[in-house]
Amino acid sequence: MQTPLGSAFILQQFAMLHPNYTNSVFYCIIKGNVKKGVRFVQPIDPQKMWRDVILYSVLMMGLHLLGLTMVDGQILWLFLPIFPTLLWVNYGYRASLVSILTMGFAGVILFGPGNMLVLLAYILMTTLALGLGLRQKMRSSVILLMLTGVFLLLSVFVLRSQALQMGLSMTQLVTNLMEDSKSVFVATYGMDNAEAMWKQLVYTAQLSFPSMIMMMSALLAGGYFVVVRSVMKIMKHPLTPVDHFKDFCLPRNMGLGLLIMLAMAYIFGALGWADQTALMYNVFTPVASLLSVQTLAVLAYYLQEKLPKPVAVLILTTCVLFMGILIHPFILVGILDLQFDFRKRMTRVGQED
Repeated sequence: MQTPLGSAFILQQFAMLHPNYTNSVFYCIIKGNVKKGVRFVQPIDPQKMWRDVILYSVLMMGLHLLGLTMVDGQILWLFLPIFPTLLWVNYGYRASLVSILTMGFAGVILFGPGNMLVLLAYILMTTLALGLGLRQKMRSSVILLMLTGVFLLLSVFVLRSQALQMGLSMTQLVTNLMEDSKSVFVATYGMDNAEAMWKQLVYTAQLSFPSMIMMMSALLAGGYFVVVRSVMKIMKHPLTPVDHFKDFCLPRNMGLGLLIMLAMAYIFGALGWADQTALMYNVFTPVASLLSVQTLAVLAYYLQEKLPKPVAVLILTTCVLFMGILIHPFILVGILDLQFDFRKRMTRVGQED
């Protein structure tokens, strides 16, 4: 039986025989998982690594310049983190960091530090979430949660900075942003009914602005994750299988935190310490949505094992349509599943049978 000490000795001898592959931290991949006290080293081609670092740095600069020259071309900057993410997955975080710093250094020299610092923060945070998750082969749901958190933080930072520059509060900023679409709204619903409906819509948007940002961040994270995987597939990069919906699972340690958030929202609203309507929009709605998806995943897992697929799809669709009625039991089941892992128990029962 090979001992950890023997494995380490073999790796050391390999490093001595093949110095071109292992004589530098830049020329090896150190996998994050440690098994029996040994870090496994996978040799890579240093020339290929540096070629990719230079190539992706140039592509990032080209995409940045293209975004500056095109009308509304800054939307292209959303895809800048794809290149350092591929480097992270292939060669580790050091190669990714070198590429980002190279692009950032060139951008600061050409365009100044102002906008480049915000852009670099976006690239670094997004690459961290995607690169770490894909390299460590984390569950898709965990990667999406990390990516959602990144987009949420960046959205709040950008909007807050705009509000401060304009001398407005966040509420006033939301109102100004909505004013641009008021004419379309009035033309759609007519002048008679539009004014009252518009006021109610603006009031709702002001109250639910945090939850709206959360939902938009989640949607953006999902779309971005699909794009990154599509690019990796086009480049014939090996992909880890995406979780099926029935395997969707929030991190286990989220259960207590979500339960505390719900309890505090109810208590604060009941005692009049905060606007209960605002709490319902911004605390209850996002938490309830996450837990409901968790419950639907548990239900999908159970139905797939017990019923034909068309029947299972019909039942799940019905549950989604009547989500407003079923929301409270769905929240309860979602919290309990985080604690007791119903799917794991169902698997055990099936194996015993």
